[in-house]
Amino acid sequence: MRTPDDFMRHQTLERVPVADLHGYDRNARTHSAAQVAQIVASIRAFGFTNPLLIDESNMIVAGHGRFAAARELGFDEVPCIRLRGLSPEKVRALILADNQLALNAGWDEKMLAEEIAAIDFSIGELELDFDIGVLGFSELQRGELAQLLVEAEPEDAPATIEMEAEPAVAKTGETWCLGPHRLTVGGSQAARDVDALILAWQRDHKGEDARLSNSSETFNARAQALGIEFVRPKAKSQKARRKAG
Repeated sequence: MRTPDDFMRHQTLERVPVADLHGYDRNARTHSAAQVAQIVASIRAFGFTNPLLIDESNMIVAGHGRFAAARELGFDEVPCIRLRGLSPEKVRALILADNQLALNAGWDEKMLAEEIAAIDFSIGELELDFDIGVLGFSELQRGELAQLLVEAEPEDAPATIEMEAEPAVAKTGETWCLGPHRLTVGGSQAARDVDALILAWQRDHKGEDARLSNSSETFNARAQALGIEFVRPKAKSQKARRKAG
């Protein structure tokens, strides 16, 4: 049975001259000049924190991008971990696995956005002496992540409308035509205002009874169901009432 020590036998760190190293000639992983420049910036900011993996012939198994960055920086030596006892077939498989397994990871995007924001704040406070681009995220990516931290207003939040200090246009007692709808300026519990609205509807719709919004029930039927009766005074009695007042 294999023990943990069997899996950790490649633990010796060596400093190997850059001139003695060579890449795997069938390396399927590509590194653009822009990406190598990002690695260069990362090494300048944090140091050479990730050793290369090499085999017994000094062929690079993992770290081709870091190797290119080290040459760009003019390093004479780089830290390496030498893998011993691996067959050529196993080395070929490890080269692919080392690259692909990292790509299979994901991000908690909300937490990622918070971490980038915290680092950006530290840079602004001069606590860090490098550019935010050293993280490897493009400006577009950082902008999209920042949107995750913008608190959206609750859907049921009441809309706030700023009213300008201008003279009122609508006045009590007026009825406005809004397409097929009628809006009377008044109070829903003032019989005279409701009566004026019903009259306007019936006049425009050839006597058709007004209906409640989002319902097939007529206004009069609903009023009767609630025990409400609207009695329209005759013009003469209204005139007499005005004189008496």
